[in-house]
Amino acid sequence: MNHSLGLHLLSLPSSPRTPQKGVKNSFARTDEIKGSDDDLDDDEEDSDSSVESLSAIFGLSKPSPKIDRQALSTTPKAKRVASMGGGAAHGSPLTLQQSEGRGGVQKSATKHKFDMKALLAHARQEERTAESARRAQELIDMSDEDNKSDSKSHHDGAGNLQDQARALLEGGEDENGEKLVRAIDRTKSKPTRRCCYFFSPGLSSSAVKGQRAPFPYDALTGRWKFLQNPTTRDQSMIHHLPHTLVSRGVQLPEELLLWILEETCVESNAQLRFRYCELVNLCGETAGPLVSTDKLYTMLHGIGGPSQPISDEKLSSVMEQEEAYTRRDWGPLRSFLHMLAKLAPSLSDPVGAILLLLRMSLDPICGTVVRHEHAAALEALITSLPESAMQQNTVRICAFLDKHIEETILKVQAINSIPKTTPQLRRLWRGVAQGTLFGHDCGKNGLSLDAILKRLEQRDFAITHST
Repeated sequence: MNHSLGLHLLSLPSSPRTPQKGVKNSFARTDEIKGSDDDLDDDEEDSDSSVESLSAIFGLSKPSPKIDRQALSTTPKAKRVASMGGGAAHGSPLTLQQSEGRGGVQKSATKHKFDMKALLAHARQEERTAESARRAQELIDMSDEDNKSDSKSHHDGAGNLQDQARALLEGGEDENGEKLVRAIDRTKSKPTRRCCYFFSPGLSSSAVKGQRAPFPYDALTGRWKFLQNPTTRDQSMIHHLPHTLVSRGVQLPEELLLWILEETCVESNAQLRFRYCELVNLCGETAGPLVSTDKLYTMLHGIGGPSQPISDEKLSSVMEQEEAYTRRDWGPLRSFLHMLAKLAPSLSDPVGAILLLLRMSLDPICGTVVRHEHAAALEALITSLPESAMQQNTVRICAFLDKHIEETILKVQAINSIPKTTPQLRRLWRGVAQGTLFGHDCGKNGLSLDAILKRLEQRDFAITHST
């Protein structure tokens, strides 16, 4: 009875237990929260690893995909790998060391910044480039030496240059070498026009430098005695001591002014030349009458120009040379043109200076190096001419061009050097063109059709076998 009652009681379902309410523990500020990210990572890694091994034991076809729980965590982790702009992740050295100790992360292969094969190829390319530059420099030096020799040696140098060009392509196809030789021949500049050199071509600046005038010691008296000391003279000029005396009304000795005019074209110091030009401009009323046409030619003779104006002969034209003014310093010529532009209103014969500049315009140097200075000087001189004497001065300029220039192309070059920026300049340019090129009256404004047709019937417009 008791035994059956006990079995009956065991078969009855047990009543559910009432869950006890958990006691909420309070944490202090210094307590450490367990289950940190690192512990979570270790558990996850161990769990994942164990699942993967069980799957292999039971022979499952595909293991369950490994879930990257680190990406789902929002907790900031100082030791976790940071993403660098969506590219390859770089781990913290401390995290990598800890992971390697646990065996959870395998060390990736070291990637070098530079490939040794690429570095060797780059070094070989640098050697080839340096060798090509060295050979090119040898060719340039050889060409410079040939330019200094006579015409025969220059011709031999050209052949030698072609041989060197073939040597550059030694071991290659013969056709490439011939192409390079023909390319060198095409690049050689050949004379295409005639010109009249105003300065001596083929000379260096030291070879054309004229003899310097002696300093006028005897003319320096009174306040100008401080310039007698040659050791402090240049510094006095640079620091405006003579300029200060002139601005205060002290008269500059005429001999000293003439010496300064001579030094403007032979002084190698650019700063001193500039101070000389400033001092001459301050003494414009005194210097103007002293600067005659002959004086201008004397000044230009110091840098290779003619010593005096042309008399009755024609200007001789030659074929333009390739390097007529090699290693030439044109700073003194710029200073001369700048000073001439400043002295234009006070010159005694501005037309003589205009004729000098028109003759100088036939030199190729006036179309390249000193083009702006030459045009500014011409503009200042023509502007200084009185309007009442414009027709008379135009006739004088036309007579000079007809008398001394034979080729029509050179006449056109001289006429086109006249600036056309103001109405006065355009009137002079138009009048000189009418009188020189068409034989028309310089005073009349405009050309008739009969004058143009008559000009086309002249000999220089005749069509021949050499046209």
